[in-house]
Amino acid sequence: MKQLKEYDFLRKLYRRSIKKFKIPFFVSLLIFTLGFASFAIDDFPFELSLAMIGMIFLALLFGLLWLISGIRTKMQLKNFSGHQLDRMNREAASCAVCDGIFVTSQAVIRIKVGLEFVPMATLLWVYIIVTINKLEGLIPLYKETMLYFAGRDHKQRGFRIKNNQKAYDFVQTELLKYRQDIVFGYEGGMEDIYKNDINRMIAFSLECEEKRKKETE
Repeated sequence: MKQLKEYDFLRKLYRRSIKKFKIPFFVSLLIFTLGFASFAIDDFPFELSLAMIGMIFLALLFGLLWLISGIRTKMQLKNFSGHQLDRMNREAASCAVCDGIFVTSQAVIRIKVGLEFVPMATLLWVYIIVTINKLEGLIPLYKETMLYFAGRDHKQRGFRIKNNQKAYDFVQTELLKYRQDIVFGYEGGMEDIYKNDINRMIAFSLECEEKRKKETE
């Protein structure tokens, strides 16, 4: 991606993120091409040729995901200056990582469909929601954990993480290195306060900051 050509580590992360689409795209396209070529081979199974040609649909799917990953990453990069990207690039190269999440002084970075960025400057509230999906409402099938980042701009971003506290605890520890005024955790009524009275949530974040500063004195 041209926008990342000056930021070697971020470019490396982006390339890693699109491998899941890039490799299957070219493999599916190759099989599709071979399927067409197989019609020139005598006694080649017709059904197999059709199946190989059908791989074009997989190629289109992976190609579309590849395109989407590039567009999403490009759009999010516009939220940062060159100086901020330079700092992210240097810090991400040496900072700890958990579940594909990097925490830098300028943004939280997640390797997903392309790269996703949560700007540090507007971050206000971080919490997790655990959903247990059940068959017929009775038999637990699987558990899904979403890590949410809510900003002062009323924008929220959610990352699916592993079903444990590890990633959440990691993010909390790393964020507190840069910001003491972030609210962590979810309690009843907090979402309504965030949506309808964000100034109250900001005031609470400042109280959290004061409390943390006192605890470290």
